[in-house]
Amino acid sequence: MIKVCRSKDISASVENADKTQLRAFAAQALDKLNDVDFAYGACFLIGSGAAGKIGAYLATECVKRKIGVKAFVEATVDEKIVNLLLSSGVKRESLSLFKNPSGVVFDCLSPDKFTKNQPRDCVCAAKTLNDCPGCVKISVLSPFGLNPDTGIAAKTVINADKTLCFSAAVPGLMLSEGLDYSGEITACGELPSAALGYITDENYAALPARKRVSHKGTYGKIAIIGGSDTMPGAPLMAYGSAVAASVSGAGLVRLCVGENEKCAYKSRVLEQTLFFLPEKDGFIFFDKEKLRGIIAFADVIVLGPGMGNNPFLPEIIGFLCKNYTKTLILDADALNAVAKNPGVIKSHVCKLILTPHIGEFARLAPAIKPYDLRKVKAFARNNKCVLALKSACTVITDGKTTFFNVSGTPALAKGGSGDVLSGVIAAYAAVCPPLDAAAKACYRFGKTAEKVACLTGEQSLLARDVIAALEEGSRR
Repeated sequence: MIKVCRSKDISASVENADKTQLRAFAAQALDKLNDVDFAYGACFLIGSGAAGKIGAYLATECVKRKIGVKAFVEATVDEKIVNLLLSSGVKRESLSLFKNPSGVVFDCLSPDKFTKNQPRDCVCAAKTLNDCPGCVKISVLSPFGLNPDTGIAAKTVINADKTLCFSAAVPGLMLSEGLDYSGEITACGELPSAALGYITDENYAALPARKRVSHKGTYGKIAIIGGSDTMPGAPLMAYGSAVAASVSGAGLVRLCVGENEKCAYKSRVLEQTLFFLPEKDGFIFFDKEKLRGIIAFADVIVLGPGMGNNPFLPEIIGFLCKNYTKTLILDADALNAVAKNPGVIKSHVCKLILTPHIGEFARLAPAIKPYDLRKVKAFARNNKCVLALKSACTVITDGKTTFFNVSGTPALAKGGSGDVLSGVIAAYAAVCPPLDAAAKACYRFGKTAEKVACLTGEQSLLARDVIAALEEGSRR
């Protein structure tokens, strides 16, 4: 996994690195760029600070490899960087002369120049580069114009094809608008710096291998409570979550729905079992004995999909938080109920997972911006929960350890996607600790959706398409 660190810590690592380490990084970086065609040479936009310093060593390595190099240097660049370029025989010109680029262009401008008063020569160079469709644009540390810690974009930002990271990635590459500009994220080198978190990958997301001697109880009993009589299609969203849990590895799934939906479910449900709950005014009603039955059955409970503005939800949530000791996942309408009644999750005895998208999180914690990692982590820590804050980059944290999931596609911006994800998290939570379950499930769900979207197109992907692909993948 790629480590994620604060930009100031990475800059300090660059400043403290010796020449041997920087040369080794430059060599490793170019080796990793083996899919990039340098036939037309490499052009470097060199700014001040850590990015410029790394750029100088990359330019030097290109010269060693007989790659034609040009460097366009910002006026404020440190003399040591200039001398390094000169000693390597790199042709150096003023940044203001950067025009008509071709081939590979390295953006080594200072990424922290994202304020309203961006230097004019940097802005002109960035616009020139963005207007060149044939160039391969590689940013170093972070694209110019993108806040490296928050991902907030300035008026002018370089739209990179790749971002090359020194030892670790900055969080701004993933947060807020970062993924629109950072392209493919590649990291090289290993230098000591405190980690904010890690970007999940394929190796991390793998589930533990199943033992030959095992049974359905080994892989967890999951209860999904959802649906309402007043929301068209809501019961089927809850059913979708149950199916997602089944195809993602859960041993046994029980779908707990309102008794008025018996006919709708009996004609649809196959591998899952049914458990009916009393209803009042079209909503699942609070019933202690029925909830105790669910508690006795389940290793993991998902609560919320398709439940609507259920007036009994706060009471249901409070009862489960106080009486259930295993894993409870609150999703969708359950999160909106918590937002109105934050006290219901206080002093919970369960292992709690919250899965809000950024709109739901704004209701849960209106004072916290989703890119403010320090406060996001504090929210999880204070509520003693695992938080999966869903967006283009999903941040998963328990307040101590943090994972960044960048798998996925804009095609998932559609009703029902979150219900499917909650089912996948439930299946993983049956065999993994809550933090790992949420992070692994988010990665697998996102990668599956990416593959399906290639077939359906981003406009046409439906939540049930992802369920079908998860099922197909589980049979391979």
